[in-house]
Amino acid sequence: MSRRFLCAAENIRGAFITFTGAEARHIALVLRMRPGGRITALAPGETYECVIREASPDKVVAEIERAVESPRTTIPEITLAQAIPKGRKMDDIVRMACELGVARIVPLLTNRLGVKLDEQVVKSKRERWQAVADAAAKQSRAPCPAEVMEPMDLTSLAGIGAELKIALWESASAPFKQILSSATRPSSVIIVIGPEGGLERGEAISLKDNGYSLVSLGDRIMRTETAGVVAAGILIYQYS
Repeated sequence: MSRRFLCAAENIRGAFITFTGAEARHIALVLRMRPGGRITALAPGETYECVIREASPDKVVAEIERAVESPRTTIPEITLAQAIPKGRKMDDIVRMACELGVARIVPLLTNRLGVKLDEQVVKSKRERWQAVADAAAKQSRAPCPAEVMEPMDLTSLAGIGAELKIALWESASAPFKQILSSATRPSSVIIVIGPEGGLERGEAISLKDNGYSLVSLGDRIMRTETAGVVAAGILIYQYS
Protein backbone atom coordinates (compact mmCIF):
# COMPACT_ATOMS: atom_id res chain seq x y z
CA MET A 1 0.00 0.00 0.00
CA SER A 2 1.30 3.46 -0.90
CA ARG A 3 1.90 6.16 1.68
CA ARG A 4 -0.95 8.61 2.25
CA PHE A 5 -0.55 12.40 2.25
CA LEU A 6 -2.94 15.31 2.71
CA CYS A 7 -3.51 17.94 0.06
CA ALA A 8 -5.70 21.03 -0.08
CA ALA A 9 -8.32 21.25 -2.84
CA GLU A 10 -6.69 24.42 -4.20
CA ASN A 11 -3.43 22.50 -4.77
CA ILE A 12 -5.07 20.27 -7.37
CA ARG A 13 -4.65 21.58 -10.92
CA GLY A 14 -6.04 19.30 -13.59
CA ALA A 15 -4.19 15.99 -13.34
CA PHE A 16 -1.49 17.30 -10.97
CA ILE A 17 -1.32 17.77 -7.21
CA THR A 18 1.26 19.98 -5.50
CA PHE A 19 2.38 19.27 -1.94
CA THR A 20 4.18 21.96 0.07
CA GLY A 21 5.17 22.56 3.67
CA ALA A 22 5.32 19.62 6.08
CA GLU A 23 3.95 17.12 3.58
CA ALA A 24 6.57 17.98 0.95
CA ARG A 25 9.37 17.75 3.52
CA HIS A 26 8.04 14.40 4.73
CA ILE A 27 7.92 12.99 1.21
CA ALA A 28 11.27 14.34 -0.03
CA LEU A 29 13.42 14.54 3.13
CA VAL A 30 12.09 11.99 5.62
CA LEU A 31 11.00 9.25 3.22
CA ARG A 32 13.46 10.26 0.48
CA MET A 33 10.91 9.50 -2.22
CA ARG A 34 11.85 10.37 -5.79
CA PRO A 35 10.09 10.80 -9.16
CA GLY A 36 8.37 7.58 -10.09
CA GLY A 37 7.38 6.79 -6.51
CA ARG A 38 3.73 6.08 -5.82
CA ILE A 39 1.67 7.85 -3.17
CA THR A 40 -1.98 8.29 -2.22
CA ALA A 41 -3.33 11.83 -1.91
CA LEU A 42 -6.17 12.65 0.47
CA ALA A 43 -8.14 15.71 -0.60
CA PRO A 44 -11.40 16.85 1.03
CA GLY A 45 -13.88 14.12 0.08
CA GLU A 46 -11.56 12.56 -2.52
CA THR A 47 -8.72 10.02 -2.62
CA TYR A 48 -6.26 9.75 -5.51
CA GLU A 49 -3.54 7.30 -6.46
CA CYS A 50 -0.60 9.29 -7.83
CA VAL A 51 2.92 9.05 -9.25
CA ILE A 52 5.55 11.57 -8.12
CA ARG A 53 6.89 13.68 -11.01
CA GLU A 54 8.95 16.25 -9.06
CA ALA A 55 10.35 15.98 -5.54
CA SER A 56 12.12 18.58 -3.41
CA PRO A 57 11.78 19.62 0.25
CA ASP A 58 9.91 22.76 -0.86
CA LYS A 59 7.55 21.23 -3.40
CA VAL A 60 6.44 17.80 -4.52
CA VAL A 61 4.35 17.44 -7.69
CA ALA A 62 2.41 14.24 -8.30
CA GLU A 63 0.33 13.17 -11.28
CA ILE A 64 -3.08 11.65 -10.62
CA GLU A 65 -3.44 8.15 -12.05
CA ARG A 66 -6.94 7.46 -10.81
CA ALA A 67 -9.51 8.48 -8.25
CA VAL A 68 -10.27 5.92 -5.56
CA GLU A 69 -13.91 5.46 -4.67
CA SER A 70 -14.46 5.77 -0.94
CA PRO A 71 -16.33 2.88 0.68
CA ARG A 72 -19.96 3.60 1.45
CA THR A 73 -20.83 4.08 5.09
CA THR A 74 -24.05 4.14 7.09
CA ILE A 75 -22.43 5.97 9.99
CA PRO A 76 -23.99 9.40 10.71
CA GLU A 77 -21.82 12.50 10.62
CA ILE A 78 -20.68 12.67 14.25
CA THR A 79 -19.61 15.88 15.98
CA LEU A 80 -17.85 15.39 19.32
CA ALA A 81 -18.08 18.49 21.53
CA GLN A 82 -15.42 17.70 24.10
CA ALA A 83 -14.67 19.86 27.14
CA ILE A 84 -10.95 20.62 27.07
CA PRO A 85 -9.10 18.59 29.72
CA LYS A 86 -5.86 19.50 31.44
CA GLY A 87 -2.46 18.72 29.95
CA ARG A 88 -2.26 16.92 26.62
CA LYS A 89 -5.19 14.60 27.14
CA MET A 90 -7.01 16.32 24.27
CA ASP A 91 -4.36 14.99 21.87
CA ASP A 92 -5.35 11.41 22.73
CA ILE A 93 -9.07 12.22 22.53
CA VAL A 94 -8.65 13.74 19.05
CA ARG A 95 -6.53 10.82 17.83
CA MET A 96 -8.90 8.10 19.06
CA ALA A 97 -12.02 9.94 17.91
CA CYS A 98 -10.52 10.28 14.43
CA GLU A 99 -9.58 6.60 14.33
CA LEU A 100 -13.20 5.75 15.16
CA GLY A 101 -14.59 7.95 12.39
CA VAL A 102 -15.76 11.16 14.07
CA ALA A 103 -16.22 13.87 11.44
CA ARG A 104 -15.82 17.00 13.58
CA ILE A 105 -14.41 17.85 17.00
CA VAL A 106 -15.41 20.97 18.96
CA PRO A 107 -13.08 21.84 21.87
CA LEU A 108 -15.61 22.96 24.45
CA LEU A 109 -15.27 25.70 27.08
CA THR A 110 -17.33 24.99 30.20
CA ASN A 111 -17.57 26.42 33.72
CA ARG A 112 -15.49 23.68 35.36
CA LEU A 113 -12.86 23.66 32.66
CA GLY A 114 -9.85 23.86 34.97
CA VAL A 115 -7.61 25.46 32.33
CA LYS A 116 -7.33 29.07 31.19
CA LEU A 117 -6.76 29.79 27.52
CA ASP A 118 -5.83 33.09 25.92
CA GLU A 119 -6.20 33.75 22.20
CA GLN A 120 -2.64 32.74 21.26
CA VAL A 121 -2.78 29.57 23.35
CA VAL A 122 -6.09 28.63 21.73
CA LYS A 123 -4.62 29.11 18.26
CA SER A 124 -1.54 26.99 18.94
CA LYS A 125 -3.55 24.22 20.63
CA ARG A 126 -6.05 24.05 17.77
CA GLU A 127 -3.22 23.82 15.23
CA ARG A 128 -1.67 20.95 17.19
CA TRP A 129 -4.99 19.14 17.53
CA GLN A 130 -5.62 19.47 13.80
CA ALA A 131 -2.15 18.04 13.13
CA VAL A 132 -3.02 15.10 15.40
CA ALA A 133 -6.28 14.62 13.44
CA ASP A 134 -4.41 14.74 10.13
CA ALA A 135 -1.90 12.12 11.29
CA ALA A 136 -4.69 9.89 12.62
CA ALA A 137 -6.52 10.07 9.28
CA LYS A 138 -3.43 8.95 7.40
CA GLN A 139 -2.70 6.14 9.86
CA SER A 140 -6.28 4.83 10.02
CA ARG A 141 -6.87 5.15 6.25
CA ALA A 142 -9.80 7.51 6.78
CA PRO A 143 -11.02 9.25 3.60
CA CYS A 144 -10.31 12.66 5.17
CA PRO A 145 -9.26 14.05 8.56
CA ALA A 146 -11.74 15.16 11.17
CA GLU A 147 -12.14 18.92 11.34
CA VAL A 148 -11.03 20.44 14.64
CA MET A 149 -13.10 23.58 15.07
CA GLU A 150 -12.36 26.75 17.04
CA PRO A 151 -13.03 26.31 20.77
CA MET A 152 -16.49 27.53 21.75
CA ASP A 153 -18.74 27.79 24.79
CA LEU A 154 -22.15 26.22 25.23
CA THR A 155 -23.92 29.35 23.97
CA SER A 156 -22.04 29.19 20.67
CA LEU A 157 -22.54 25.44 20.50
CA ALA A 158 -26.29 26.02 20.25
CA GLY A 159 -25.67 27.23 16.69
CA ILE A 160 -24.46 23.81 15.54
CA GLY A 161 -27.35 21.76 14.23
CA ALA A 162 -27.77 17.98 14.16
CA GLU A 163 -30.67 15.56 13.84
CA LEU A 164 -29.77 13.93 17.14
CA LYS A 165 -28.31 15.93 20.04
CA ILE A 166 -26.95 14.12 23.09
CA ALA A 167 -25.18 15.30 26.24
CA LEU A 168 -23.61 12.95 28.76
CA TRP A 169 -24.45 13.97 32.32
CA GLU A 170 -23.84 11.85 35.38
CA SER A 171 -27.16 12.93 36.99
CA ALA A 172 -29.25 12.02 33.94
CA SER A 173 -31.85 9.29 34.43
CA ALA A 174 -32.11 8.16 30.80
CA PRO A 175 -29.63 5.44 29.73
CA PHE A 176 -27.67 6.16 26.56
CA LYS A 177 -28.95 2.97 24.90
CA GLN A 178 -32.58 4.00 25.55
CA ILE A 179 -32.16 7.20 23.54
CA LEU A 180 -30.45 5.38 20.67
CA SER A 181 -33.02 2.60 20.51
CA SER A 182 -35.93 5.05 20.39
CA ALA A 183 -34.42 7.32 17.73
CA THR A 184 -34.63 6.73 13.99
CA ARG A 185 -31.29 6.54 12.19
CA PRO A 186 -30.05 10.15 12.06
CA SER A 187 -27.87 11.62 9.34
CA SER A 188 -25.97 13.69 11.92
CA VAL A 189 -25.28 13.46 15.64
CA ILE A 190 -23.65 15.84 18.11
CA ILE A 191 -22.58 14.59 21.51
CA VAL A 192 -21.43 16.79 24.39
CA ILE A 193 -18.87 15.56 26.91
CA GLY A 194 -18.39 17.61 30.06
CA PRO A 195 -15.11 18.46 31.83
CA GLU A 196 -13.36 16.80 34.75
CA GLY A 197 -15.93 17.35 37.46
CA GLY A 198 -18.82 17.15 35.01
CA LEU A 199 -21.32 19.63 33.64
CA GLU A 200 -22.93 21.95 36.13
CA ARG A 201 -26.68 21.52 36.57
CA GLY A 202 -27.36 24.88 34.93
CA GLU A 203 -25.28 23.87 31.91
CA ALA A 204 -27.13 20.58 31.60
CA ILE A 205 -30.51 22.30 31.80
CA SER A 206 -29.40 24.83 29.17
CA LEU A 207 -28.44 22.00 26.83
CA LYS A 208 -31.79 20.31 27.42
CA ASP A 209 -33.57 23.56 26.58
CA ASN A 210 -31.62 23.62 23.30
CA GLY A 211 -32.87 20.20 22.24
CA TYR A 212 -30.25 17.90 23.78
CA SER A 213 -31.18 14.57 25.36
CA LEU A 214 -29.40 14.20 28.72
CA VAL A 215 -28.14 10.64 29.07
CA SER A 216 -26.00 8.52 31.34
CA LEU A 217 -23.51 5.76 30.59
CA GLY A 218 -24.45 3.92 33.80
CA ASP A 219 -23.32 3.85 37.40
CA ARG A 220 -19.60 4.21 36.76
CA ILE A 221 -18.08 7.68 36.51
CA MET A 222 -15.69 7.84 33.57
CA ARG A 223 -12.91 10.31 33.06
CA THR A 224 -13.69 12.97 30.47
CA GLU A 225 -10.99 11.58 28.14
CA THR A 226 -12.66 8.15 28.35
CA ALA A 227 -16.31 9.16 28.07
CA GLY A 228 -16.10 10.85 24.66
CA VAL A 229 -14.32 7.94 23.00
CA VAL A 230 -16.71 5.40 24.55
CA ALA A 231 -19.75 7.42 23.46
CA ALA A 232 -18.46 7.80 19.89
CA GLY A 233 -17.76 4.06 19.76
CA ILE A 234 -21.30 3.27 20.91
CA LEU A 235 -22.78 5.55 18.25
CA ILE A 236 -20.68 3.97 15.50
CA TYR A 237 -21.58 0.44 16.66
CA GLN A 238 -25.26 1.34 16.81
CA TYR A 239 -25.43 2.74 13.30
CA SER A 240 -22.85 0.68 11.40
